[in-house]
Amino acid sequence: PVLKAFAERHPRVGVRILDESEQEIVQHLRSGEAEFAVDMLTGPIEPDLTATPLTDDPFVLACREDHPLAGGGPVAWAALSDMPVIALGSRSGTSRVVNAQLAAQGRSPAWRHEVQHLSTLVGLLEAGLGVGIVPGMAMAGLSGHRLSGHRLVARPLTEPAVARRLVLLERRAATLSPAAAALRSMVVEALAG
Repeated sequence: PVLKAFAERHPRVGVRILDESEQEIVQHLRSGEAEFAVDMLTGPIEPDLTATPLTDDPFVLACREDHPLAGGGPVAWAALSDMPVIALGSRSGTSRVVNAQLAAQGRSPAWRHEVQHLSTLVGLLEAGLGVGIVPGMAMAGLSGHRLSGHRLVARPLTEPAVARRLVLLERRAATLSPAAAALRSMVVEALAG
């Protein structure tokens, strides 16, 4: 929605999105290839960068509508102990956040499949190979998605509730172009508001 509104207000401005792993995001930012970045906060901020808090995005259980956990309300992590869980791999900041927070609680779901991209995870969900743990914002765009004939659904995960913190990263010493400054303002307003 932010990009759509930006395109309507600035129809002649192109936006290049570098959707990469968190390590590559910081490299693009430092090199000047990206003027700002939206990323997860997974540790201390480097001294040459600034971080503007945006929002906390809770993780949810994603599954097909015909899965036993598809109906009802929240799902406790303990319910996943005997489930085939499809996980995002170690290159994903998502997996590091989930694993660290669960380890602190003494919990550890049994991952059965590991993938590197959300689109692959969605394909395995649609094939009925298990359940996935995904950021709520990502699942919001996938709820109701039908490829295999089955709709994907999301359920809040509880006990504990685990969320990722999204931040807007910038180079401390850099000045944004007018177009980037306008887009940054819209992103902050939409996500932090």
